[in-house]
Amino acid sequence: MYSKCKSIKSGETMFKRITQKNVVSWTAMLVGYGQNGFSEEAVKIFFEMQRNGFNPDDFTLGSVISSCANLASLEEGAQFHCQALVSGLISFVTVSNALITLYGKCGSMEDSYQLFVEMNTRDEVSWTALLTGYAQFGKANETIDLFERMLVIGLKPDGVTFIGVLSACSRGGLVEKGLQYFE
Repeated sequence: MYSKCKSIKSGETMFKRITQKNVVSWTAMLVGYGQNGFSEEAVKIFFEMQRNGFNPDDFTLGSVISSCANLASLEEGAQFHCQALVSGLISFVTVSNALITLYGKCGSMEDSYQLFVEMNTRDEVSWTALLTGYAQFGKANETIDLFERMLVIGLKPDGVTFIGVLSACSRGGLVEKGLQYFE
């Protein structure tokens, strides 16, 4: 609650008062850090949680990977990717989506694409994560191709998806195509 209200210090105080922490309380603190711009602290508390004998669930692991993505920390993110593989949490769409975003933000589009291809189930977030990674690194044709494929299978793009597509069109000099999507 404190973290959602951007009162991370109060959240920390309450967290420290919890005598019997569990995965939910650890994850709440981790997410609070991540959502309030304290990604390094989110990663630190993840390791502290593990030192205290708690294993992450899919939401916890996806959240710490998202914090690594915000830090553009490819090395740490790759370690969490290994943990996801070993633990079996890679099968959760939340974890795979976070990894696609991580690799995309770090410019490792081959890894991002490979994860996308290997997913059993993809949602709009999966497609948008890959698409925005392509867009961020000026891969206009790949962005547009992915966007077109997304539309063909009936997925509804959101505002983030459109920003990625329009950005790719702008960077790629595809003004007419961008205008077509905008309308």
